[in-house]
Amino acid sequence: MVLLVALGRMLLIDTPLHVAPFALFANREFLTAMSVPVAAGVFAVIHDQWRSESTGSDRELKLMAAIGAGLLTLGLVHAELSQWYHFSSDRDRPLCRRAGVVGGAVAFMLAGLWTGSLACRMAALAPLAVAAVLGPVAVRGQRTTCWC
Repeated sequence: MVLLVALGRMLLIDTPLHVAPFALFANREFLTAMSVPVAAGVFAVIHDQWRSESTGSDRELKLMAAIGAGLLTLGLVHAELSQWYHFSSDRDRPLCRRAGVVGGAVAFMLAGLWTGSLACRMAALAPLAVAAVLGPVAVRGQRTTCWC
């Protein structure tokens, strides 16, 4: 429940993270927001350490926490990069924005193959779907991005 309350606060109250130019990744807002996926990851690790005594619902919670932590981390990194590009004078870097999402999808796929988790491999599709929806859009011969 504490993780859900922290997630809700982060998404409903503390978003967007920045309203003025900032130092990429080395700022209080980003580090504070990252405490939520870190806590979810710690939750998953603790549940994994006690797996011999776990029930089916414990294993499901561990899996949801691990996948949620990964997707939330990916979303926060993407938001940080997007906001940084928004405040930057050089905004023509669409490849860098997509590389993080694709890298996250690859990480989920590798984790799913390593652990044998079908749910983790399926979670790899979420960042790829986001990349497909928010990717480059052609507007009368000009290439623009919707990721700002």
